[in-house]
Amino acid sequence: MDLNTIKKETTYISSQNVGNVDEDVDGSGNEIGGEGGSSIKNTILKHTIRPMISIAINKIHSGLKGKYDKDIFVYSDPRLLFLDKLGKDFIKENVSGSNINLLNKTVDICLGILKEDVYYRVRGLLLLNMFMEENVRFVLTDKEKELEKEVEKRN
Repeated sequence: MDLNTIKKETTYISSQNVGNVDEDVDGSGNEIGGEGGSSIKNTILKHTIRPMISIAINKIHSGLKGKYDKDIFVYSDPRLLFLDKLGKDFIKENVSGSNINLLNKTVDICLGILKEDVYYRVRGLLLLNMFMEENVRFVLTDKEKELEKEVEKRN
């Protein structure tokens, strides 16, 4: 699936208001998510939770790259290269301000985990396949297929 196809799919979903974060999802009448809301929840989110999330993402990113492996965010797996480009191109085209750097680090962290841990890589790729068309799927390696079968036996 190429980036243009993904954009078309995303536009369709957006036009259908699927997963609209501005909806009153908790039934309290308070706006959840979205910008510019004046509820206490938005104030807590903006001034407490978002800064803590930002600090956590920055610490995890620098810890992985600095203390764990300087090449953790360098991928040889074509599936991870594809996801890295897809994620960062989407962010570049659709996000502005300081959120760009933070979201790029989030992509790095997620893909770094998929790179380093075959268990999470299998689960992540299978999850992503659920959102893809039948003819465009991530193919698991033989080792990943074996792990998937072992996990299924345990469950």
